[in-house]
Amino acid sequence: MVEFPCVYNFQMGGQGQPERCKKTDQLVKIAHFNSPQKLQSRTKYIAHFAVFHATYESMDGNVLRLRDRCESDNSTATILATLKEKNSECTALLTAIETVYRTHLYFHGSLPSNVSGDVTLITHLSVDRFDMFDDVLDAWEGPVSAAIYCTDAELSQIEQFMAASRMARGRKNLAMHAVYKIGKYYPINYLRNVALTAATSEFVFLTDVDFIPSKGLYKTLRDAVKKKQGKSVLVIPSFEMSSAEKLEVPKTKDDLLNAWDGGKIQPFGKDEWPKDYNDSAYKEWADSENPSEVRWNPGYEFASVLARNITPRFEERLVGYGWNNVSMLSTLHTKGYSFEMVPSAFILHHPHATSFEISRHSGSSLYIKCMNIIRKRFNRDTDFLSLVNKTAVK
Repeated sequence: MVEFPCVYNFQMGGQGQPERCKKTDQLVKIAHFNSPQKLQSRTKYIAHFAVFHATYESMDGNVLRLRDRCESDNSTATILATLKEKNSECTALLTAIETVYRTHLYFHGSLPSNVSGDVTLITHLSVDRFDMFDDVLDAWEGPVSAAIYCTDAELSQIEQFMAASRMARGRKNLAMHAVYKIGKYYPINYLRNVALTAATSEFVFLTDVDFIPSKGLYKTLRDAVKKKQGKSVLVIPSFEMSSAEKLEVPKTKDDLLNAWDGGKIQPFGKDEWPKDYNDSAYKEWADSENPSEVRWNPGYEFASVLARNITPRFEERLVGYGWNNVSMLSTLHTKGYSFEMVPSAFILHHPHATSFEISRHSGSSLYIKCMNIIRKRFNRDTDFLSLVNKTAVK
């Protein structure tokens, strides 16, 4: 055991006596605040070092990954004559596929230990989706594991939001994990895997943050998993507003069916992906109080509930928008799992402005070109190739 000098644990608490350690701040290696609350204290020492804390908080941590080079250091040097012209957009996509993301697990909150039959909501988001996240927390009282894609500076804003949020403040079953931004693409499946890996419950509810759970969905799903038999995956039917009316989540299935009959609500994706949408399953769900079978269709992505220990990991090499969820569902289908809709459950899509990822993907010949390049790059991985082929066609 080695005893470190006090400059490596420069105590800022009320009982600390920093002046007995060093006379100048230049010699301090680690200023120890103990807790975020200490930053609000106005003692002269905390006020002084809080300025440094604010500066570091706004820095890009990815800079620390760059290796400093001296003129005499040739180990990391690049021979300029060997550089080749590259398609910058495809290079960015390939780089995103190979990136190892800085990840901070449990930067906020924690999850309860495994409870038999419990269901954790698994989701992901960026900072501009926090209004929706608040709505999700309002509707779902069960455990939540969420991965946030953010910069170092945004993380401090998130912590302020969580402290101010009525839905998040004081909650004991919410865990949030930071994945730090780098590059141009949203690593959607890596984010899903981070949130999924952190879950501790027997079952997981895999959904996106722009879908608001129906009232009482947590209890409904806990009851549903008790009745689940064999190799089956529970599907939560998803709906969307059919007009620009104000979002109002129906309280019951009857309320939703009335809104559906009135043309205010429709199954999600009915207009945009009519060939992929499961019309028969939705009709059976509307008319029955029993689980309705969902015919597997590679183009139909849905929110699902299944046992955590059999949930496949999402294919992390699929980044950005388009067919990113199909890898997990396809694996389950290949393993012989069936899909059935929960009779009284539903989620409603929260309308929002088109994301940058969708705008970049829609009708982009360059995106398809890049997918062709990826096909050649990973030509030995037949599973990944089949997913990339479908993505390029979509």
